[in-house]
Amino acid sequence: MKSFNEAVLSLLRFLREALSEDGQGSWSRVGSAVVVAALVFVMISTRSVPERTEELAWVLAALYGANQFARLGEALAELKQRKLP
Repeated sequence: MKSFNEAVLSLLRFLREALSEDGQGSWSRVGSAVVVAALVFVMISTRSVPERTEELAWVLAALYGANQFARLGEALAELKQRKLP
């Protein structure tokens, strides 16, 4: 039983590191993980690749783009603050 608990804790540590940046969670990473997990579940349960993979790719791209757009906004705000006297 101890090895099972250690395996679960190791998995949780890995997920925390993979789905966060500097200890702070990211909606795009968590959302992407949910989309990929759902796709894998469907593939395993139906034993086939769903026909809507292009739409899923667009969802993943939108999640990533939203994250990058937020970073762009933060960078512009920081640049604006540096220019103010």
